[in-house]
Amino acid sequence: MEILWVSDSPTVATGFGNATRYICAGLADRGHHVSILGGGLTSGQKGPWQNCMLYPTETSADEVLHYLRQLQPDILVVAADIWWLTCYNYPLITISCRLLVFL
Repeated sequence: MEILWVSDSPTVATGFGNATRYICAGLADRGHHVSILGGGLTSGQKGPWQNCMLYPTETSADEVLHYLRQLQPDILVVAADIWWLTCYNYPLITISCRLLVFL
């Protein structure tokens, strides 16, 4: 299954970064293809991480839509504070994948 995970990067020391680190590594270990749009990264930090693909993000709806079109995931997971989720209430995002999960 193709999963696009949007949250803090697994390489930053935050609660969401910790969740990203353990959940995404576990999903990849179970055979899923996981791409991570990780907040807190610079553009030079794109690349493989723990059998996942890590992309830096500014976490805008347009950027997420770009990656949805490029990667065509089955599931989009957004793990963030509730106020941060409002930028994903965008019709093109909600119809671009089979399942949208907010954590």
